[in-house]
Amino acid sequence: MDKTLDDYSFYPEVDWVRFGYRPPEGYQVLGAWRHPHTKLFVFLLDNPRMMTVEPTVQLLLYVSGEAVEVGLLEPKLIGLKAAHAVDEKRGRTETRIGERLDRMNETKHLAMLTSIIGVFTAIINGFALYLQQLPPPQLGSVALNSIYQIGFAVFHFFALGLLLLFLLTLAIYIVKYAILLLRRL
Repeated sequence: MDKTLDDYSFYPEVDWVRFGYRPPEGYQVLGAWRHPHTKLFVFLLDNPRMMTVEPTVQLLLYVSGEAVEVGLLEPKLIGLKAAHAVDEKRGRTETRIGERLDRMNETKHLAMLTSIIGVFTAIINGFALYLQQLPPPQLGSVALNSIYQIGFAVFHFFALGLLLLFLLTLAIYIVKYAILLLRRL
């Protein structure tokens, strides 16, 4: 606010009687400025009785003075309002991202599920590697050897699929976490 009203001077309460411009009654005055050469007065007010949906502070800007001077100040105030809206939206977005990151950090179910799948995948793939090093059994029948070879191939595909599923789940989690961290910056 001070940057927008840089050519204005502070307007203390003791000068309100001297200049004859006062803020409206029932509001808490957070700041007051006056133009040093014209009769233009700006008051930043807080309305503690205003009901809000979100836990935010409702600020009112009360401008009093000649219509020409108010018209000159209006574009600056519109720019200030737009900048404030962008900052507020960014703040809400950062709050939501922070809440989602906190939920991801506190979620024990996902960590436990990932741990169980990881251990199960390691056991299955370790067993598949062990089976691969063993010589094929002599079953005596061509049909039984074919069934063993098909089962052996299916087991290896299952182990590979489980490994890929685990890596995909882990990659999705890491990418989602990284996107949230980058959006927070």
